[in-house]
Amino acid sequence: MPEKYTPGYSSNATNFMANRTVDSHVAFFTPDLCPGMKLLDCGCGPGTIALGLARAIAPGTVTGIDREAAQISIAAENAINQAVGNTHFQEANFYALPFLDNSFDAVFFHVLFEHLH
Repeated sequence: MPEKYTPGYSSNATNFMANRTVDSHVAFFTPDLCPGMKLLDCGCGPGTIALGLARAIAPGTVTGIDREAAQISIAAENAINQAVGNTHFQEANFYALPFLDNSFDAVFFHVLFEHLH
């Protein structure tokens, strides 16, 4: 049986994901960011946090992954619409990351643990 996204896609869930920002949800992490870093955002959803992180570390890069192809499409579209070119979004499984060890300076995730089993 396919797994379902636990919170579902109600307006409450999608609004929460779409309205997350670095300022509102990631302030604890930003003091450790430096321009030129390479970051991985696991469970990036629509990319709102990844885009803010990308702005903070430019010219560095942020790679956002999510297991939901629809979220990756939204994130990529948001990056284009906001002219944030130092991001890359791809469908991937947190349990089997398609990256070599030490590919990133830091890994970030927000509300990902509730989806792990």
